[in-house]
Amino acid sequence: MPLAPDTCRLVQFDSFGGPEVMGIMTAPLRPPGPKDVVVEARSIGVGMPDVLLRRGEYPHPPPLPAVPGSELAGVVVAAGDRVSRLSVGARVLVSARDLPQRGGCYADHVTVGEDVPYPLPSQIGFDDAVALPNYQVATLMLDQAVPSNRPRTILVMGATGGVGSALVQLAAHAGDRVVGMVGGDDRVDVARQLGCAAIIDRLGPVSPAVAVSDATEGRGVDVVFDPVAGADTWSRLELLAPLGTLVLYGFLGGVVPAGMKDAMTQRSALSPAVRMFTMHSFDNDPVSRREAMATVLKRVGNDGLKPLIGRRFLLCDAAAAHAMLEEGKVIGKVILTP
Repeated sequence: MPLAPDTCRLVQFDSFGGPEVMGIMTAPLRPPGPKDVVVEARSIGVGMPDVLLRRGEYPHPPPLPAVPGSELAGVVVAAGDRVSRLSVGARVLVSARDLPQRGGCYADHVTVGEDVPYPLPSQIGFDDAVALPNYQVATLMLDQAVPSNRPRTILVMGATGGVGSALVQLAAHAGDRVVGMVGGDDRVDVARQLGCAAIIDRLGPVSPAVAVSDATEGRGVDVVFDPVAGADTWSRLELLAPLGTLVLYGFLGGVVPAGMKDAMTQRSALSPAVRMFTMHSFDNDPVSRREAMATVLKRVGNDGLKPLIGRRFLLCDAAAAHAMLEEGKVIGKVILTP
């Protein structure tokens, strides 16, 4: 077996807090066992789960000290003598969803079991690859979290974000009419290019309720995908058509308020539904999880879907990447390069 490096450079934090708690260091790299591979990183994804993990707000945190990071794409540089699935030189994607615990990908090398990485088609670059777990989330939400009857109109909040942009592209490609909600006129053209048929600027002079009504001729949307929640979660119910569904898949604005049940009752004539979605529902269902990723790899590779890539930072500048993400200044997927 080719020799694996003894050490790796990684980003680690010893206590929860702001971006400044993260620091780069050199640490021993776990030697590969007979069924392990060592992957040399070429691109590393940055996302809100990493931020929540660093803050101590992630619902399933790893023990401290911790290395954040949920996605890493690179090349296999060493393989155990019983590895048969992958060979040295293979281009692969590693997702922390397939590891024993979340995090661990802010590193220039990782050692994982041979069954963890996803082989990458030649037409998918490393930067695009670390955005694919967002498409995995979007695929499962579109296919399993909401009714599949079409045609349907969906509203995607944060339409130019990581998961949001994936939702827009996949839904529009499947024939849904997509209304995108963005925060600022600098994102309107981006949302349109992604496939939004109508775009709402939540910072504009028109309220989201009025804007959605105008965009749907007064009917409302069949589905709202909401990664924000927070104190005014109930207001999203006003955007729904009869029998519509609100899907909460993040809590960037805080938890759902206690009055949600009353808000639904007040709108009972619409028969609204509210669903919470998390990828942790598939922690014990690797078959569904990996089937969804296989679908994504095929569609992004062959259907012309292109991940929206935002800023690139060096691995040593991970704190700056987190700060930009928390300030809401990011369009698309943020990348770290080793």
